[in-house]
Amino acid sequence: MTTKRLINDAIMNNDFLKRLEPQHMREMVDCMYEKVYTKGQLVIQEGEPGNYLYVLAEGLLEVIQNGKLLGDMRPGTAFGELAILYNCKRTATVKAVSQSHIWALDRQTFQTIMMQTAQARHEEYFSFLRSVSLLRELPEEKLAKIVDCLEVDYFEKGEYIIREGEEGNTFFIIAKGEVVVTQSTEGCAEPHEIKTLGVGDYFGEKALISEDVRSANIICTENDTHCLVVDRDNFNQMVGTYEELQAYLKEYVEELSRSDERRNALPHSPQIDSVEAQELRRLKERISLLPHHQPFQELEVIATLGMGGFGRVELVKLKDEAVTFALKCIKKKHIVDTRQQEHIYSEKNILQQINSAFIIRLFRTFRDDKCVYMLLEVCLGGELWTVLRDM
Repeated sequence: MTTKRLINDAIMNNDFLKRLEPQHMREMVDCMYEKVYTKGQLVIQEGEPGNYLYVLAEGLLEVIQNGKLLGDMRPGTAFGELAILYNCKRTATVKAVSQSHIWALDRQTFQTIMMQTAQARHEEYFSFLRSVSLLRELPEEKLAKIVDCLEVDYFEKGEYIIREGEEGNTFFIIAKGEVVVTQSTEGCAEPHEIKTLGVGDYFGEKALISEDVRSANIICTENDTHCLVVDRDNFNQMVGTYEELQAYLKEYVEELSRSDERRNALPHSPQIDSVEAQELRRLKERISLLPHHQPFQELEVIATLGMGGFGRVELVKLKDEAVTFALKCIKKKHIVDTRQQEHIYSEKNILQQINSAFIIRLFRTFRDDKCVYMLLEVCLGGELWTVLRDM
């Protein structure tokens, strides 16, 4: 077996690394270099900061934690992978039992591979969107913003991408493959085929400007069909109300509505804010009134959730109601000493822009003489980094 094949198989057998795309794996293998360790030499020292991913190609290694032998590693094993993601301390010692040939990849190289791949994909999607009739007149900066919020969905032959009568808020552009459009008509038992769409065609554009009751079925007719997908919230946030596009879409939607009426499609009501959305808006308004320099005037500390070199995270509640938050208290001295000013600004700016069920919400920030504070949505499942490390 060639060394490249051995490294590739080791990556594929690693629970974290196997989720990377094939292109990333190929480039990682190409960038790895060999290091030879003599018998008794330490590859990794417990408690030391880590910077390398390793793959054992030849030899035998033993794993020791707190002085206790945990086991051994044989050729074809990848280890130390968390170090290419994050500046973390090693959780165990790895020592060469015999002379060992190990291939290594450092964090900086891995991150460069990921960034270059992302840049190449951005350019590919940008030029592809230029060929889509609905979008080709958009200014360059608007088109670039759409590319930033695109996701790719994959479909197999026979799979329904959209079902007639369902509500939807996503717009699709076919990047690879083919779909068929079918639609119900009165007096017919089965939907009839209207047309076939291929690469560069799009559907679901009505969803970009209003709550959409889908007026047709879209069924995949080729295996491995790729669709670029963007939802209404992202589209409106990124593109805004670009007038020419909105005018075209409104005209298109009016025509669709007339067709819907002709076919007695499901009536749809304007979107009504959910109870959760109304409560969130009320909370934000309430919190915006808190004094900028004195968070603890209106917030009561319940418990400490975590401590670190940066400061601490407190579980807090509003004094006059039972709503809890996490208050991240970051020492100004620590920020300056570790030159993290830009990092803190970025964290604040990114969290303020994001609206996702899967990312904690930032409600607002405070500051006083010693600390800056971030008032965050509280998630009590534990710290993600600890979960990752333990796994």
